Amino acid sequence: MAIISLALWVIATIASLITFAPVQAFQILVIGIMQREFGDRARFAALSSLPITAVLTWYCYDYLTPNEFHFGARIGLYQNGISIARYLAALAVQTPTTLFAFLYFEADRHRRSKAPILIAALAVAIAIGGGILIYIQAR
Repeated sequence: MAIISLALWVIATIASLITFAPVQAFQILVIGIMQREFGDRARFAALSSLPITAVLTWYCYDYLTPNEFHFGARIGLYQNGISIARYLAALAVQTPTTLFAFLYFEADRHRRSKAPILIAALAVAIAIGGGILIYIQAR
């Protein structure tokens, strides 16, 4: 059982990297381009590019990660592409990621402690994970 848990952790880590690394690289590219024009205020370009990065997040997830696992059960045919519901799901996942990166580097820029941001992010992750676990057990 420990081997299966470790394997699933490795797969989830790789899938997260494949999904979010290109998006974060895109945000860095946008900030780098905007910095020439707007100077220090270009860091806000990461927040304003959030709708585009949500689309990029969905396509990285949809096309770069293997998501047609059936585990022996016939679940149905998976359909690629983006819809309003899928866009909103990608936006809901990408917004905290972008906000965390923005606040983390903003704290570094102002020479403040990053500990409150990390503790708050951990608390939110635990609360969301606990809520999902409670929901699954209640079903």
